[in-house]
Amino acid sequence: MSDLTNLISAAISTFTALDAQYQAANITQKVALESARNQAANAVIKLRDAQIAQDITVNAADITKMNALAAKVQNGAALQTGLMSFLDIMKNYVPV
Repeated sequence: MSDLTNLISAAISTFTALDAQYQAANITQKVALESARNQAANAVIKLRDAQIAQDITVNAADITKMNALAAKVQNGAALQTGLMSFLDIMKNYVPV
């Protein structure tokens, strides 16, 4: 698999875990984090679109960061921190 494919796979896993936390959040959290959650969803789509265009070179360290973030989120990391960390990685590859 290419580095971009690995990053996309890790991003999808991370977003899925973050979205599950978002869906389970109370209404106050959802209102506060709706914009960041939507930015994260759009970033995954943009990254997949970039894969089709094949115009991104991925830093292997970002794959490692994304996999570590996925593990943290799946182990109950804070939703807001997870979303911000996710977007921080994704901004290296697509506009968020």
